[in-house]
Amino acid sequence: MESISRVRRKEEQKVRPVSWIEIERHIKKIANKIKRSGKKYKFIYGVPRGGLIPAVLLSHKLDIPLCDSIKDHKSTLVVDDISDSGKTLGRIIEKNGKIDIATIFVRKGSSVMPKFYAAKVHKEWIGFPWEEDT
Repeated sequence: MESISRVRRKEEQKVRPVSWIEIERHIKKIANKIKRSGKKYKFIYGVPRGGLIPAVLLSHKLDIPLCDSIKDHKSTLVVDDISDSGKTLGRIIEKNGKIDIATIFVRKGSSVMPKFYAAKVHKEWIGFPWEEDT
């Protein structure tokens, strides 16, 4: 069940649906950026709920095991679908210290800038294909 603030926010913003094909293209772009960076990760952690599917896709693409918690902040890549306000990722940073983050999208004005991302968004609401009402 969606929170009231999430429903209100979606009603106030134009929804931009994203297809599975676009997600695959973005995951490939992020994977290529990670490979070019030369950084070697031992684990990928997906932020529940929105980061789980992108984390699995990146885990397969990079052949890096998925983990269910942040094992070591220096060798774990944290993945989420979007760095929106930055609150969720900010809490993870507070708890774990400096970590590398990958997101499919980053919203202009987010308080957390991921190390790796595929695209920036502004005011539109992103409708991910794994969300039931998109």
